[in-house]
Amino acid sequence: MRLRLLVEIRAAALADIHTRERQETRWRQNIYTGAAVCPAFIRKHWEVCCMKIMDKAAFEEQNVFGLGAPNDAFARYFAGRSYLNPLTRPEDGLFLANVTFEPGCRNNWHIHHASEGGGQLLICTAGEGWYQEEGKEAVSLEPGRVIVIPAEVKHWHGAKRDSWFSHIAVEMPGEACSNEWCEPVSDAEYEAL
Repeated sequence: MRLRLLVEIRAAALADIHTRERQETRWRQNIYTGAAVCPAFIRKHWEVCCMKIMDKAAFEEQNVFGLGAPNDAFARYFAGRSYLNPLTRPEDGLFLANVTFEPGCRNNWHIHHASEGGGQLLICTAGEGWYQEEGKEAVSLEPGRVIVIPAEVKHWHGAKRDSWFSHIAVEMPGEACSNEWCEPVSDAEYEAL
C-alpha cells in the first residue's frame, strides 16, 4: 500500500513536470511562430522590453507630455526633426519644455553659459536617446534617467537612430545665462554609437 502510494505520487509529479514542459514548449513555439508570421509581434514586444519606439503613433501613446509643435525656431541647430511642447512660460521663472526627437535626430554641440548657477537638467520621459559631453563616452538615455549638465559643459543630446525620444529640458536659473550653439554632431560620430 505504501509502495503503491509512493509510485502514484512519483507518477503524478512526473506527469506534472511533463505537462509544464509541454506548456513551455507550446508557449515558445507560439512566440517563435508569432514572431515568424508577424513582424509587428516582434516590434511590439521588443519596444515594450527595450523602450525603443519607431512608430510615431505608438510613441505618442507613451509620450505623456505631448509632441508639441515642430521646433522650427531652432531647426538650424538640429540634424533631423524635433518638436517642442512648452510646459511653463519663460516668464514663470523656471522654463520647462518637453522636447521630442524623431529617430536619428540630435541637436548640435552646445554650451549653456552662466557666470553663476545655470546649466540644464534633462528628464527622460519616452523612447531612447543619447547624451554626450565633449571628450567623454556617450550615455544611453531611457525613461526615468535624469542628466544634470553644469554650465560651461559642451554637450549634445538626441534620439537613437532606431527610436523616437523625448525629454523634459529644464533651463536652470543662474546669472548671465546664455546658450552657445556650436558645430553639428557629425554623422561619423553619431553612427559610431
